Amino acid sequence: MKRTTKKQKGGFIRPFVLQFILLPFFLSLVSLAQAGNLLELPGKLYPALCICFPDNREGWIGGHFGRIWHTSDGGKRWVLQDSHTRENIADIYFVDTKNGWAVGYAGLIIHTSDGGKRWVRQNSPLGYFWKAVYFKDKKQGWIAGEMGTVLGTEDGGKTWKILITGDDLIFNSITFSPEGDGWVAGEFGVIYASHDAR
Repeated sequence: MKRTTKKQKGGFIRPFVLQFILLPFFLSLVSLAQAGNLLELPGKLYPALCICFPDNREGWIGGHFGRIWHTSDGGKRWVLQDSHTRENIADIYFVDTKNGWAVGYAGLIIHTSDGGKRWVRQNSPLGYFWKAVYFKDKKQGWIAGEMGTVLGTEDGGKTWKILITGDDLIFNSITFSPEGDGWVAGEFGVIYASHDAR
């Protein structure tokens, strides 16, 4: 991946900054702001850290202590799923309503192929804190996090390879365009770009 410094101009950096300032606030409220209704997660109030809706009905929220909640009605009702972990879920991503991945502390990578009825731990080559996950399809995906590290997979996460590592910073977000161009954003305004992330 090619490093782009914080001097990069344009509207790209601002959404990332706003995302990390405002997203935790909005997720902790778990409000979809539909008709002014505040939606609450069932059970104890654990902080929600991430959210993913692959369509307008099915969605997942990840949070502290391995909590993953699922909705199949657009967020009116949430059900707690068993993630088989107590590690915090920092990010969650679904490519469709069945196939999803969640990442977090202590090298946590978990995967489901049945909409979260069963979450299975995947092997991480490093025990780093993973903060972001993105999948292009059921096979090709990337995770990013601590120590300026990005991992890639081409087999749905059965194996992960290190694409970049070594910077003393944390990557907070990763995304790819439909054409295959990718970006990771991290601390200190650092952005890396790639046109061939494999």
